[in-house]
Amino acid sequence: VGTSMISTLEEGEMGFATKADFIINIDREDIIIFEKEDKEIIKRVIGKPLDHIKITNEGIYVNEELIDEDYVSSENLHYTYFENSEFNEVTLNENQYFVLGDNRGNSYDSRYFGPIEKESITGKLKIITHSSTIDGDNIKDKELIPFRFF
Repeated sequence: VGTSMISTLEEGEMGFATKADFIINIDREDIIIFEKEDKEIIKRVIGKPLDHIKITNEGIYVNEELIDEDYVSSENLHYTYFENSEFNEVTLNENQYFVLGDNRGNSYDSRYFGPIEKESITGKLKIITHSSTIDGDNIKDKELIPFRFF
């Protein structure tokens, strides 16, 4: 539920994730599920433990290299930088990850709350199986889509 990962994930899509106990590693660009403020949230990993993250008007630098974010639409890229964010530049500790939504104009992520701790991660997205629409409390199949792997 939500729009923070559009266009990678659309509201109502369903999939499979590897549970935290079975995750071997988490890499940049992986999509993870984690707990924050008593909610499960899904975001993309931008920074891994010990990375140095710097967000500017030009984009995101990880360890002094500008990263290519082909998963973010061009109209969303300009929403990445927040002038007054205390997390525009951060060095992660050995148990932290920096996460962002792909829909930068509508995503509550590490730019707001800072890095997440490894122990808050509950899963890693592996496959999207199909789409549904949400009508009140009911979920209805919208259409079957091909499997997408991450």
